[in-house]
Amino acid sequence: MKKIKQTFVIIDGHAIIHRAYHALPPMTVKDGTMVNAVYGFTSMLLKVIEMLQPTHLAVSFDVSGGTFRNELFDQYKATRAPVDQDLFDQIPLVYDIVKIFDIPIYKKKGYEADDVIGSIAKKMEQEKDIQTIIVTGDKDLLQLVDEKNTKVYLLRRGMSDMELYDAVGVEKRFGFAPTLIPDFKALMGDPSDNIPGVRGVGKKTGTDLIMNIGDLDVIYDQLEKEHSNLHATFRPSVLKKLTEGKENAYMSLELATIVKDVSELNFNIQDCRMHTFDVEEVKNVFKQFEFFSLIKRIPGVAKNSTQKEEEISQKKKKKEILTIVDTNNFVSFEKKLRAAPYVSCKEMLLGDAFVKSNFEGLLFIISGKSFFVKVALLQQTEQKKVYAFFSDT
Repeated sequence: MKKIKQTFVIIDGHAIIHRAYHALPPMTVKDGTMVNAVYGFTSMLLKVIEMLQPTHLAVSFDVSGGTFRNELFDQYKATRAPVDQDLFDQIPLVYDIVKIFDIPIYKKKGYEADDVIGSIAKKMEQEKDIQTIIVTGDKDLLQLVDEKNTKVYLLRRGMSDMELYDAVGVEKRFGFAPTLIPDFKALMGDPSDNIPGVRGVGKKTGTDLIMNIGDLDVIYDQLEKEHSNLHATFRPSVLKKLTEGKENAYMSLELATIVKDVSELNFNIQDCRMHTFDVEEVKNVFKQFEFFSLIKRIPGVAKNSTQKEEEISQKKKKKEILTIVDTNNFVSFEKKLRAAPYVSCKEMLLGDAFVKSNFEGLLFIISGKSFFVKVALLQQTEQKKVYAFFSDT
């Protein structure tokens, strides 16, 4: 019998925070604190728990300050606008959400969250019975997808349009394997990260080079051979651009490649195992953030709410099991009595034995509902029509 794989989900914290901040309208609590990014991240966390049902869960965040990429190329990400203060102020609040769920956080100074995630995914390759799913809004992490253990759950637009990528899905999107994504970016560059690439080589040419020739090493190896497939397939103008842009291409490759050997992460998959958390404490934090719509999505809360509703419903039903008929509702009772296709009736006696019992009244079963008419009511002259009804039938 094939063993069912467990699922380890690692969330790219900053990518989700940034996406939420820009995708959702401004949201503030009573004291004016902006919480739209916190709300978006929290909603995504609950969605991940519900849809992916992870057995293990972790979150990774960037660390403030530069990384080794800035030392390699001082203009790396230099074209990005400064982070809005409203967004920056929400990051610690997201940390609070993660901690209240008792989910481990992994980060490393000098590296991006991508590198931490890449290193953890690499370690997870040894865990044959656990699949890894990376949740992110950054398509750069698609390079980590493999054919065995690692998939990427990618936000494409907004906060609801998501797609789960395996190796086949990545190749369908790009036309080549996930491992070749850094080589592709090395050729065409990436304006969002200010990765230069090869001047003059765009998306189409870069794709053609990767699909027809191979990775960067193969391309530059063939560039030195006049009778290679590269020379036979591409125009001299492209070959010239490659020659002039070789240094930038290899620097860009290093910038675009996610590191998979970040040390001293203190990562242990057992620390990430999903376990119980203080639901009431989570609910209280949600109330502080005024995330009332998210409370029912907290694992366990909806089930408990349903159980309580059922208990209340059962209590209501119990209260409604027996209706006492009096002068106020006798007319409606009589209508039910006459309209019913059949009626069950039994005298109600109180006492230790039949000979010593007192007649208390009549119990009627009409369409599954019970009605009790006390003897005092039956003895009233205007109510003797009940007896008449039974006499007629």
